[in-house]
Amino acid sequence: MRAWLFQDTRQKAKLGEDKCPWSVGWLNSEGKRRSKKIGSKSMAEKFRRKKEGELAAGIVTNDSNKTWADFRKEYEEKITPGMEPGSRRETLLCMKHFERLVSPKRMKAIKTATVDGYIAKRRVEGGRKAKSTVSPATVNKELRHLKVVLRVAHDWGYLAVVPRFRMLKEPQKLPTYVTPEDFAAIYEACDKAVRPADQPYSAADWWKALLVFTYMTGWRVSEPLALRWDDLSLDKGTAITRYGDNKGRRDDVASLHPVVVEHLRRIADGAIDCPLVFYWPHHERTLWLDFHAIQETAGVHLPCRENHIHTPACHVYGFHDLRREIAHPQRAEAHPRRPTGPHEAQELLDHETLRQHGPADRRRGRQALRPGLPAKRRLSVYCVSGPPGTKTAPRRLAVSRCGAVLCSSEAVGARTPDLRIKSPLLYRLSYSLKVFYCQWVTSCRLWLEFSRLLHLLLHSQTSSTTRRKPAR
Repeated sequence: MRAWLFQDTRQKAKLGEDKCPWSVGWLNSEGKRRSKKIGSKSMAEKFRRKKEGELAAGIVTNDSNKTWADFRKEYEEKITPGMEPGSRRETLLCMKHFERLVSPKRMKAIKTATVDGYIAKRRVEGGRKAKSTVSPATVNKELRHLKVVLRVAHDWGYLAVVPRFRMLKEPQKLPTYVTPEDFAAIYEACDKAVRPADQPYSAADWWKALLVFTYMTGWRVSEPLALRWDDLSLDKGTAITRYGDNKGRRDDVASLHPVVVEHLRRIADGAIDCPLVFYWPHHERTLWLDFHAIQETAGVHLPCRENHIHTPACHVYGFHDLRREIAHPQRAEAHPRRPTGPHEAQELLDHETLRQHGPADRRRGRQALRPGLPAKRRLSVYCVSGPPGTKTAPRRLAVSRCGAVLCSSEAVGARTPDLRIKSPLLYRLSYSLKVFYCQWVTSCRLWLEFSRLLHLLLHSQTSSTTRRKPAR
């Protein structure tokens, strides 16, 4: 692509041909004409050659003057209508906070320093409760949404480089589980409930069925509230959650425990006209208020160790705590639907990754994915010496039967046959593998073939060095 020199006709008529500055013009990647005023003809010629080189190499420079307000308007017209309601709400709220704290003008002016300034101002703002600040988890959530927004700006050509996002360190807290004793007390306190009112069944039966259903299925509270009688089979003991009602956006069939079926039959006798199983004719907020009132009646009072002014909501359980009980690591026999492993818990809880589990489940998941370190007796251990004529200290190299090379001083025994590598290239290759411990060695074919090849080479070297010379 070609760039050219020119002089503006108006400036040339006003200043004259000798004093008129020279400019460089070119066509950008979108075919639009761009120009830049340089000054002297020699400097303009240098810039012309530079620009021609960039265009030939495909280097795209950000010459867009798109403002933040125009980009936000375009983003809300093209991207946000296709988002989920929750994601759309959080994205717009994040953009509102970013605009309020940073006040960006041009898109090309958004740098890493701009994002760091936003983090510094946002993390010291007040939280929802009195005398509290915004939690690091909230700031990181907003940063994730903001990163997605700026990636779209980069794809559209409004931002040359996506800034770097430095996430805040979040405290690793233990998850809250509903203990069996507290659940029994809450179950008994459901007799004091007064809502939902004007239904064929009592409010106590409705609450007991909801709590038992959530406790034994692991569903989010929005899923049973959206469950329809058409998707429920009490005879087969199954319930179907539809893709439009769950967070995973997929249909799923859950097997119900006989205790859950028994509680559902109590409210199924009076449900005739309503298509929903757990019909709540009141405001959505009153569901949480009534759940907190039931816990206060049951005498539930949880400790709160956060540094803020405590409210009654700090000392009670949430609906999500009932859901976590199904994946409790220490109560496998107590729960009827306890998953056998972290991956089954991931599927049961409708989590996208193992990171959404607790620290213990993530640790067990990594151990399950790890192919496993072979035992000492399964290792073929060699003492690797340096090339001939060198004073390099011997190194110990462990090779498993499957071909994985493990350089670990702990796995090497005392008795090791001497293996002298004559080739300097092979020696340097084996010496560079001292940090070869990799948990994905059996799943990566290329790495496995490479390790097997090295294993064969080492054995060939062993056989050549241990072979006796024939007697003359």
